[in-house]
Amino acid sequence: MNSCKKPEDITPDDFERFPVWEAAIDLDEVDGTLHRPVKELPVHDLGLRVVGTKVTLANGIEMFAALHGIHLESEYKTRHLMSLSFFHMGGWIHLDRYHDYSLEKNGPEATARKLGLKVSDVFPVKYDVSNFCVGDPGAVAGFVESDPKDKLTRDEILDLITDK
Repeated sequence: MNSCKKPEDITPDDFERFPVWEAAIDLDEVDGTLHRPVKELPVHDLGLRVVGTKVTLANGIEMFAALHGIHLESEYKTRHLMSLSFFHMGGWIHLDRYHDYSLEKNGPEATARKLGLKVSDVFPVKYDVSNFCVGDPGAVAGFVESDPKDKLTRDEILDLITDK
């Protein structure tokens, strides 16, 4: 049985069974956008992987979210590069971060509006993936702010991505 799924088709039920999913790029017969569950936990690397877990919004509401771009070796990289998608009303609402091109469409204000909340109800979002991942304590558990206080320039973001 093929357990690969498109990222948008992975549900909270799937994440509850398998909290970490990875891109199935090594399979010749499938599209590289498909993901498969990671069965051996905890993981020490989240490259090409997504973690699903409950997060807590600023107003105390818990929601299921898929977290992308966690750099287990660095709280700093995670703070600037991590993003998340909230599961709401049967689908995923993706949050773009301050350096993303589609910020107007999917940034903190738009995301809060799609959730039917105010930005102050949503952010900061508390997350903790320490049950599934091993790494820098500030990377495996923390908060996603609507905007980090130490915003980086686009060039600094590119340097961070490429490890310069």
